[in-house]
Amino acid sequence: MRAVQHPVPMNGLTKRGAQSALQSLALSGPNRDVAGHWLSLWTADIAPSFRQWEVSSFGQHAEAIAIFAVDEETAICERAGKLFEAWLGFDLVGIDILSITPSVDRRRRHENLFRLLGGAISFSGRLFRFSSGKEMWVPEIGLPFLRRRNDEPGRILFHINWRPVCNTWLPANFRADIAISRRFRVVELREQDEEAPRRVAAGS
Repeated sequence: MRAVQHPVPMNGLTKRGAQSALQSLALSGPNRDVAGHWLSLWTADIAPSFRQWEVSSFGQHAEAIAIFAVDEETAICERAGKLFEAWLGFDLVGIDILSITPSVDRRRRHENLFRLLGGAISFSGRLFRFSSGKEMWVPEIGLPFLRRRNDEPGRILFHINWRPVCNTWLPANFRADIAISRRFRVVELREQDEEAPRRVAAGS
């Protein structure tokens, strides 16, 4: 797969634009908590760095959060809570998510990650299929961190709005799809003209 180029740094963003983008998604529950904390770490109109997140002592919902380090070739999972392991059936830490993405979708997923690093957030639905025959769409958000240096990878936080009940989390009881969600949306963080709709792209 040909390398995907780093995007333009997250310049020209405003906290008001980020807040507007989040409000457009009408988040609920833990997704809203995580996004709200990320928004609280903005300094004036400068997006938070991953270091700010690390030292902010936000341990709540950690089991449903994964952090990916993204560069021109890979997207390595640096951290993943236990719910990701329960969801996937294996520990994601240290794995390049692109390497386990179907080859037909690999470049598109990489490009989507870079779109977030360029100044956007994502919202998608993950399909869970249970052994009982029930299906459930679980909301997931993606939030980027500002790169402080050009030689460091871009980092993105993903949070799944899923909390298991009783033994439903056991891998034998459900199957989750790691493929690109049909319900994936990217919302830009830059403020839009009031006359123009916020640019939203689907299909990741």
